Amino acid sequence: MQNRQHPVNLAIRRAQPDELDAVLALYRDCGYGGGVDPADITLLAKAGAGIVGAARVCLEQGTLVLRGVQVRAEYHRQGIGKRLLAAAIPHLDRAVCYCLPYSHLVDFYASKGFRVVDAGSLPEFLRDRLDGYIAQGQDLLGMRRDPPGDAGQGSTI
Repeated sequence: MQNRQHPVNLAIRRAQPDELDAVLALYRDCGYGGGVDPADITLLAKAGAGIVGAARVCLEQGTLVLRGVQVRAEYHRQGIGKRLLAAAIPHLDRAVCYCLPYSHLVDFYASKGFRVVDAGSLPEFLRDRLDGYIAQGQDLLGMRRDPPGDAGQGSTI
């Protein structure tokens, strides 16, 4: 049975270095295979003493990438993912940012300024990653978010 009550004392904040192993454990529990790099901006959602969600803003090959937005199943549909994404916005506002979400999450990411883009317009490393996910049968697509005032000009870090 899923807990539909909002977690008491939910806090969204940047993870400390000694919490990255707990983020990896969350990812394993959620079935997400991505890792955690200490250079990432890793945001976590804590309810009491437990980590119930996480998201990472990564700088890969000079490009910002939003990765690993995950929430434990028993905490789904409580706005935790939205709060994690909102907490990431100041970091995403620095430059063009990409993500490779499941297609059913397009509206979720679009609510914070991401738009679906053709795979051919993705940076090559992301296009290759997306191709690999699709070859595994995953229903993902590419999305891009431009920083405020950029009007799609495409500044990167």
